[in-house]
Amino acid sequence: MSTTENTGNSTSTTSTISMIGTSPSGTEGTGRAGSRTGATRKASSVSQRRPAPAQDVSVTVQAWGPQRHQVRASSGGGRGGRPYVAVTVGACLTYVYDAAALATFLAAWTRAEQANRSVRLPDFAPPSRTRGKLAPAGQHPDTEDLAVVHTVQVDPVHSVLVDTDDLGHPVLTVTVGAVRVQAHTTTALRSYLAAWTQAGTVRVLLPDSRDEQD
Repeated sequence: MSTTENTGNSTSTTSTISMIGTSPSGTEGTGRAGSRTGATRKASSVSQRRPAPAQDVSVTVQAWGPQRHQVRASSGGGRGGRPYVAVTVGACLTYVYDAAALATFLAAWTRAEQANRSVRLPDFAPPSRTRGKLAPAGQHPDTEDLAVVHTVQVDPVHSVLVDTDDLGHPVLTVTVGAVRVQAHTTTALRSYLAAWTQAGTVRVLLPDSRDEQD
């Protein structure tokens, strides 16, 4: 396994959905927030008694300022023993199992960087009521719950949209599969781009579904 990490000055993310766990094999982790972990277990016990309805689960991250990020890669040990690349940015950890999917993440953030040339997000956002529940600046993701996403799609749907927040400030919304990130500052956007660019350097470890289709 190889690991590279950028220790940014601050981590300012929050997720609307937290999927507890840190193992690529799918083993549930032990979240530090007892009420949230308990809620996950209760929902699981209910699903055993009656069929669960079809669901679409997604994670939304609000990002301000520089984000601490880390990239890990392994030639095995993922789901089904597959190789994987794991990218952590702020409080969101994404596992990718296919080189084509990884390329999609990188392409989306490259498009966002290009869009920002005209949008011009601020480098740092002023304090506001929308940031009242964020973790203290500089807090490492290991000290809080992580939203964990396994990207199993080989060609996840992605989009880059220009939006505004509740106060009318510009926001770039980048969606790839189940992960939706709203970047409020240029520094946040560049943290994501740096992380996925870094991940792109080790994508040779992953199988490429595009080769199988040829």
